[in-house]
Amino acid sequence: MSEFPVFISYAHIDDEPMPPDVDGWISKFHGALETRLRQVAGRDLKVWRDDRLAGNEFFWNTIEKRLGEGGILVSILTPRYVQSPSCRREVQGYAELFKKKRGNLRVRDRSPIFKVVKTPCEPANLPAELSEVLDYPFYQLKPNGVARELTIDLSPDDRCRYFDRLYDLAHDIHEMMNLLDKGEDTAAPAKGTVYLAETSYDVAAQRDEVRRDLQQRGYEVLPACPIPWSTPDFRQAVRADLARCTLSVHLIGGCAGIVPEGEEESIVALQNGLAAEESAARFFPRLLWLPEGLEAKQKRQQDFIDRLLTGRSGSLSHAGLELLRTPLEELK
Repeated sequence: MSEFPVFISYAHIDDEPMPPDVDGWISKFHGALETRLRQVAGRDLKVWRDDRLAGNEFFWNTIEKRLGEGGILVSILTPRYVQSPSCRREVQGYAELFKKKRGNLRVRDRSPIFKVVKTPCEPANLPAELSEVLDYPFYQLKPNGVARELTIDLSPDDRCRYFDRLYDLAHDIHEMMNLLDKGEDTAAPAKGTVYLAETSYDVAAQRDEVRRDLQQRGYEVLPACPIPWSTPDFRQAVRADLARCTLSVHLIGGCAGIVPEGEEESIVALQNGLAAEESAARFFPRLLWLPEGLEAKQKRQQDFIDRLLTGRSGSLSHAGLELLRTPLEELK
């Protein structure tokens, strides 16, 4: 194992503290992640980042040497990060070194690059190496659509969300460390594979909780890569993931979720429909969960919920379906 198995790639401007703070967001994140990784791994290990502000060639050579020692890359995504030539170079340099050592940039269909989203960015602006990596969102969307970054110092609820996501990240990094240490072929096989449908933002926290629970129980959870909702390929991507699974789980919130270009239904309804097609072709159970006291925020979503509850969607969309209106713990 490398002395520094985890590297943080970030834009220095994103670590400037907001008054009256002494430490910036990245510094606090670095300390929390390193502590949690030590706890999860049960041993001493280091998380490394370049905390010097001069972006000259000497410092890049230092970073390149560290990356060459092996390890995992954590990219802190912000608008500045995707605009920074040096940040993009770090990601690309890491990818090249990793592929040179292992042949490709995937380990059991997972990437050794972890994408922490501090501030949302346009997907089209991402480096190619980050475009197929799942997000770890460290922000909360307000009702008006404005993203507010999560920090350790916010309200108890926001602090809880911050650490929920930090614990997910540390758990997944530790799993990747084990795969790299032992070799991907010697890792214990998953108990099974579950499709956990993408949701609207209002039940995203519950989805994270279910995903974490499934993974801790030894199950592989798909999608493992971002679904290309903005392209015609998204149906093919969802079908490919569903074909690998033995169960799909859909969490239905009060919001409809995004509607892909050229489609009339939201991602929540579309994934349910595609899973229903899978159910019609083979034995493929689906669990749909609605929170108790759920109230739809849009007419589109109310119509979708009504169709689910009354069975007016037709036999195909109800094939293999079990609809649950229970507390989240009972769903798990």
